[in-house]
Amino acid sequence: MNYQFIGWCREDTSDKVWVCIKLQGDYLGTFVTAWGRRGKKLQTKMYKDTSEWEMDKLIRSKENKGYRDVAQEHLACIVTGK
Repeated sequence: MNYQFIGWCREDTSDKVWVCIKLQGDYLGTFVTAWGRRGKKLQTKMYKDTSEWEMDKLIRSKENKGYRDVAQEHLACIVTGK
């Protein structure tokens, strides 16, 4: 499992996370994204046969919406809100 992006957006009343994980593959791979409010159950979506370029574009769109990169060692704390 390879974390492509762990993002946290905390603005006003918003406190959300968005995560992108690469499961397998070289150029075309399988990715999973998970998102939702911090401390709540996350929703997921799987992307099969998706290029790195397409996922980078999606990650950039999340950064443009205010999600900031978080180090992998802080993932559990960010997701659970504890």
